[in-house]
Amino acid sequence: MKILFLDMDGAGANSDKLIYDWINKKINSGLSKTEARKQYMENFGDGLEAIFPEKARLVKKIIDSTGAKIVWSTDWRKYFPYKRNIDAAKEMLNRPNMCGDSLIGYTPDLGFYSFRGNEINEYIMTTKEKGENIEKCAVIYKKQTKNPYIQYNC
Repeated sequence: MKILFLDMDGAGANSDKLIYDWINKKINSGLSKTEARKQYMENFGDGLEAIFPEKARLVKKIIDSTGAKIVWSTDWRKYFPYKRNIDAAKEMLNRPNMCGDSLIGYTPDLGFYSFRGNEINEYIMTTKEKGENIEKCAVIYKKQTKNPYIQYNC
């Protein structure tokens, strides 16, 4: 099995500038500001759940080309409505050009002072203890490096 550990904050979610640029493109193509904002929210969500289309396409491209499954390492896994509710997370990720069906789990929450890498290691060890083979994995996590895509030794 191939796994993509995915952070949503920064690596997957929007910044105000990206939202502004996307909406302005739509306005420049003839939509009203109200219609452009409405179209954005219908397709990509609002607030914390807003996911920029280009980032969604890149994640989908990785999933489609590798057959990897997604494990959320994002802090989003700790909060309502996603805490202990993977179906809510899959539903949110099943918007256009996304891949919610590939989401298979969350890394464990090891506490406030836990390092993200420790949570990923715990997930890998627990999965291997269950007898499941992790062939390869990668991490998309904005804060770890200038390049948010990292190969990881499984």
